[in-house]
Amino acid sequence: ALGSGHICIAEILMSLGDVYAAVGNWQRQVEVLRRACVIIEKECGADHPDVAEVLLRLGEAYRERGDLEQCKDCLDQALRVRERNHGSDDLGVAEVLAALAAAFHG
Repeated sequence: ALGSGHICIAEILMSLGDVYAAVGNWQRQVEVLRRACVIIEKECGADHPDVAEVLLRLGEAYRERGDLEQCKDCLDQALRVRERNHGSDDLGVAEVLAALAAAFHG
């Protein structure tokens, strides 16, 4: 049996977050993505690429809710993780930079 902190649970939570985003339920998306982030950080480490992915999704969810401070915090963290893992010329880094630009420049 899988415990509530198993990495597979984090993957399911991320998928559930996508469902909540598709129906515009940003609060529930934030809740499940935060849980996923805790699990991934615990199981894989804070610099794991999946942490950056969940932080990117969280940042976008916060943006949709209008919480730009939390949005920026998440996206800044995602940017640091992606740069550490892939360098500054990576497309994943560009994806986070684009999300930051969209959040603060419309």
